[in-house]
Amino acid sequence: MSEDNSIKVISFRATPLEIDGRWSVRMEADADVSAEGEYIVEGEIHNEASSMSVELSRGRQRISLDVTPENVELWYPKGYGYPHIYPCSMKIGSWTGNAIIGFRTASWDDGWLSVNGRRIYLKSAYWKNTDDIERTVRSA
Repeated sequence: MSEDNSIKVISFRATPLEIDGRWSVRMEADADVSAEGEYIVEGEIHNEASSMSVELSRGRQRISLDVTPENVELWYPKGYGYPHIYPCSMKIGSWTGNAIIGFRTASWDDGWLSVNGRRIYLKSAYWKNTDDIERTVRSA
């Protein structure tokens, strides 16, 4: 096993993926490796863990690990259901990355945004001071 200080993680991300009706989380870390060797990579989400041993060479590397949690509940926007979220973590040597993610699908359906198969009414407001617009038009 390589020393813990021989890897410097530059970025970390956790992406939920739905494949054939099952949810999985792809955890990825971009790292600078200063000592090649064998590293243990561990990931956990919603009481489900996965680990693997990887052989890394020197230089910039992308390290990926998939974890498939059981019985996750979907995230919904405010007013449409509970926004279920889950902490997840990835560990490489002494480095640990943490994130909070939600599981949801999103698509456009006849001009509507659908989240988890439910049409969502998009509400928003934007205020623009009309003095700024008038000043711009007069000065042109």
